[in-house]
Amino acid sequence: MARYLAALLVLVAACTGSSTVTSTPPPSTAPPLPTTIAATTTSTTLGPLDVSPAPLTSFDYTVTETTSLGPFETPIEVAVTITGAFREPPFSHRITREVSLEGLSTVVGEAVVIDDEVWVRMGDEWEQADLGAALGVAGPINQIEGNLLPSDAVLQSLFRQTGVVEEFNGLRTRRYEFESPADIPLPVPLAEEDAQLTYWIDEDTGYVVQWQVVARGTLLADAATSVPVGELVQLEVLVQISNHNQPITISPPP
Repeated sequence: MARYLAALLVLVAACTGSSTVTSTPPPSTAPPLPTTIAATTTSTTLGPLDVSPAPLTSFDYTVTETTSLGPFETPIEVAVTITGAFREPPFSHRITREVSLEGLSTVVGEAVVIDDEVWVRMGDEWEQADLGAALGVAGPINQIEGNLLPSDAVLQSLFRQTGVVEEFNGLRTRRYEFESPADIPLPVPLAEEDAQLTYWIDEDTGYVVQWQVVARGTLLADAATSVPVGELVQLEVLVQISNHNQPITISPPP
């Protein structure tokens, strides 16, 4: 996901007609971080989860990233929606990305990858391309598991934690919430002031159905962006994953 947001920060500068984004100093008291997405029902708190997830070979997903740059009162906001499907074998990935800067500019990109064949569309026509072009549409898709899903080690650690039972999209899930964890997966390097990481896991299957990062801080050195070091950033990333191990068809574009 680091490549996702690095590209977006460059887009912010391009769309504002400047090589950098500047702002006035932030107010001394910041508003609270946005409330974590609520599930339908919150009930009891339970101990460790006894489940062994089957290997995951296919799923659909939606990634929503909202980034606010600058002071809390007058931020520049960038919104990104990435929808996709993944399955293997063969390694196949379908991605669509939409980027909006303050509602003024929207860019849509699409990519399809099947084994070593890649097709990309940034306008009206599909073109065959290389994997690098697909990475430009939606980040490091060849490392999908490490970006969209927690590792097996993280999952096993979660299963040992105490979680809150919630109903989410008709599923009975466990919600695990962490304040300012040391290894929070941030898309950009921040000197964090506040951070929250939340996972929702299906009790029956052990699959992650949603996870969210909400963080705020100042940007650290990052040569991949044109946003100045020290710029105030508020970030929310929401990942929803569905249709785990269900039949998914990914075909070459017409």
